[in-house]
Amino acid sequence: MKRRQILTTAPLAALTAALTAGDAWAALRALGCHDTPAVALFRKWQALKVQEMAAFRDPSDEGGKRCDELYEERIKLEDRMMALPSQSAACVFAKVMAYTSGGAFALTDGVVPEFWDEACAALGLTQETLAEVRA
Repeated sequence: MKRRQILTTAPLAALTAALTAGDAWAALRALGCHDTPAVALFRKWQALKVQEMAAFRDPSDEGGKRCDELYEERIKLEDRMMALPSQSAACVFAKVMAYTSGGAFALTDGVVPEFWDEACAALGLTQETLAEVRA
């Protein structure tokens, strides 16, 4: 095997290994998708969500003050993430995953119009064609 072949197959081997092991983050790293601002904010969002749920279950958090603080911080992070332009499919997935809390909530154009504007631009849809899609 020539050096060029080794260099070009190494990323593919890393991706295959990550996907085989079921490690989504490793797969994203192998694709070079881990350094985007949206994905970095998603990791912060994920950590905040875990902290928020722990505070929610904590009986010493009377009145839910800490839980409420974490919730507000998480919402601000979601808004920052949604305002960023997507650089890859991983960015889009990170935004959707965060804003919908893993699919628990809807992602409508009335709530996050900038996301749908970005989607329309990426797909070459006008407001007229978007209306046809929604009909």
